[in-house]
Amino acid sequence: MRLMVLAAIAALAFGCRYRPAPVPMLGVHTDVEQLAGDWDGEYSNPDSHRTGSIVFSITAHGDSAFGDVLMRVLAGEVAPRPVDLLSGHSQHARSAELLAIKFVNVAGGSVQGELEPYIAPDCDCVARTTFYGRLDSDVIRGTFVTSTDRGPPQRGEWWVRRVNP
Repeated sequence: MRLMVLAAIAALAFGCRYRPAPVPMLGVHTDVEQLAGDWDGEYSNPDSHRTGSIVFSITAHGDSAFGDVLMRVLAGEVAPRPVDLLSGHSQHARSAELLAIKFVNVAGGSVQGELEPYIAPDCDCVARTTFYGRLDSDVIRGTFVTSTDRGPPQRGEWWVRRVNP
């Protein structure tokens, strides 16, 4: 019983400590405002066979955004993990499975950004992912490039749909 109480207190403390850091937005105010709202979607990487969920929010003021990417893996596979898992990841992400979006640039309906570095399970090495997309109504579609120090860059596609303007 005591262990359950301690676990509940730890979970509550972690939940209270989590403060998603805003992602700096670069761009003309009117361009950024077009992206205001909550977005939900997916990505796929045919090179690594990984797929995942994308969730992020952009404030109506257009000066900050919050974002996480969840990389789903097949049963029995090792999940990607943040490079800074033990040194502060919990300060900007709700769980070890989520990767934070590091920055976003918006111009004329185009968006680009970068994920926080993570350990890719297919090479057990540090991976860096940059993404690009284009807004079309309430959908953003784009591509991404993942680079490591082992092997050529991998490319994939992603999309998100506005779920709450």
